[in-house]
Amino acid sequence: MIEEMGGDFFQWLRGFYYVTKIKSVSLAAAEMGRNQPAISHQIKSPEKEPGVTLFDRTKRLNGTNA
Repeated sequence: MIEEMGGDFFQWLRGFYYVTKIKSVSLAAAEMGRNQPAISHQIKSPEKEPGVTLFDRTKRLNGTNA
């Protein structure tokens, strides 16, 4: 198992950590010095394999949930 944990896994784990901590993909991306689409892709990629959803996604407009 350890041999399978490469850089991609740790990047995904870092992105996952920041999104759960900050509760915003955009703000997590800014904190990590990345762009929002890159972090969204990082989060969506592991969801495809087992077919699970890691986050309930909502769009926020003007600070409120839409």
